[in-house]
Amino acid sequence: MRTVAKVLIIVLGLAFIGILTQERLKPQKSAAEIEKERAAAETDRKRQAAAYAAAKVLRQAMRDPDSFVIESASVSEDASLVCVEYRSRNGFGGMNREFAVFNNGKPFLKDAVAWNKRCTRPLFDQTAAAKKAD
Repeated sequence: MRTVAKVLIIVLGLAFIGILTQERLKPQKSAAEIEKERAAAETDRKRQAAAYAAAKVLRQAMRDPDSFVIESASVSEDASLVCVEYRSRNGFGGMNREFAVFNNGKPFLKDAVAWNKRCTRPLFDQTAAAKKAD
């Protein structure tokens, strides 16, 4: 019985040493890779912040802010353009589906030409970030 226990302890010890060795042999990220990941995370944070800010501005401008529901929010790569589709209650009690285009944080024209020109190209989906302002 003691021999089995010794063999088990040896096997577990070797497995533990193998795990430690494997961790040390993993390739380390270079400074350039770390900087690239940091820049990508910062850019994504900026896009999320732009979507959140646009949704917050829209909500505050509503006649009935409690009826404000975001359908989608898309942001350009550099976060200078935000396109938001939303629903809200109008003055007669009906729900309208509308859109808004923000350019560099400022509301842009709310017309189909502005939407079609700026918001039909591939953008980053930031609907979840915008819905936090709901």
